[in-house]
Amino acid sequence: MNMEKYSNIKTFSLTDFLVEHSQNVKGKRKRYRTRAKILMATALEMERVGFENMTVDGIVETVDMARGTFYLYFENRAEAAKAVIRRYEALRRRIRPRNSTAPSIYEKILEYNLYYIGVYARNAGLLAGREMLMREAPEQNLRRDQMDDRWARVVMRDLYTRNCITKEDLENPATKLMVRTAISMADDLLRETFVYKSPSMAEFAKDEKLVAEVVSLAWYRILYGKTPDLKLLDKTRSFAENTSKAG
Repeated sequence: MNMEKYSNIKTFSLTDFLVEHSQNVKGKRKRYRTRAKILMATALEMERVGFENMTVDGIVETVDMARGTFYLYFENRAEAAKAVIRRYEALRRRIRPRNSTAPSIYEKILEYNLYYIGVYARNAGLLAGREMLMREAPEQNLRRDQMDDRWARVVMRDLYTRNCITKEDLENPATKLMVRTAISMADDLLRETFVYKSPSMAEFAKDEKLVAEVVSLAWYRILYGKTPDLKLLDKTRSFAENTSKAG
């Protein structure tokens, strides 16, 4: 498979985005400009020292701001961090691939995973902060669950639209559980690889295309019950062919 045609998939670093944004708000009201600076500084500190070591003093020192100014906008460091994560989630939704022209379901899945994994890798520091933030702000767990649930419903509707499942399957709790299993397995793999940087997974962080193809192949097999056309596979062709023969 020629992966070059996916090389133009746009990803982003939220920290870079916030730095650039804070430099382009001169025409905005002072309150807007100040909040933009706080969000930028919070993101920079989360990546530099991690959420667990981040302090309000560190945030305001980053932009040479009075400590009291910070509290005019946020109650504490956790509230500022939550605002940063919301910006990440909003931007991820805003620029994700839409209206895909990929000719097959597998290629559409791969296209999205190349984007999602690219974004995940470029924002690993912030996402590590999100994991720590969840211990201090449990509502963040609920927020992630709600996003995963919405995504699962989208996938289920797509499976139904493609006649992969029946209306009865669509209403069967087992279907939702199967989709959530695929989502959870992929998310856990990405956390181990890019956020926790587990020693046994470190080598894979250097090859985002491999990770994307593996996740896409696993996702396709779990939800569609078959192996995609082998000509579409690159790094996983041999594995896919041999394991298809096994069963």
